[in-house]
Amino acid sequence: MNPRIYLETEHFTLRLPHPEDIRAMQLAISMSLPELARWMPRALKGQTQKQTRDYIYTQMALFVQDENYLFGMFGKESGAFLGSVELGVRIPKIPSYEVGFWVRSDVTGKGYAREAVAAVTDYAFDKLKAKRVFLRCEADNIGSQKVAEACGFTKEAHLRNDALAVDNRTPVDTLVYGMVPEMHGA
Repeated sequence: MNPRIYLETEHFTLRLPHPEDIRAMQLAISMSLPELARWMPRALKGQTQKQTRDYIYTQMALFVQDENYLFGMFGKESGAFLGSVELGVRIPKIPSYEVGFWVRSDVTGKGYAREAVAAVTDYAFDKLKAKRVFLRCEADNIGSQKVAEACGFTKEAHLRNDALAVDNRTPVDTLVYGMVPEMHGA
């Protein structure tokens, strides 16, 4: 896949982060650690600039190899890094994609996650010819549930004791939201 794909929405440009975005990503991550650490185990320790750089290069390679599509959310007016949304290839032969996202803590509650998830979901169905797009979240993650529902995803499952919490010991429930082409744009 061409890593020079840009998706335009009302408030931002979605594109693959580049090495020159390291500092902006680093700032957004550090600003958002308390919220990210609640849902992402890797966020508990924070992230160094080297880890951010390595992450960007890895994501660039995965994008080109059609294995994962990371889109940074960059403000249209400010150019600021506001978060990310990604499509992880789950079953290439279907094709099926899993959506993951986060938004910088100081700009949550403005509909940015919904806007980004909707744009990337459209891209999956319209350009990648997805037959299924889904997202998973912990049952306590009300924000992610609201984003999924606002984007038209259907709650398909409530999986009990399906994953471990960020402490890597406590079982938590997982919700699965999905969408298929017949539901897209309905």
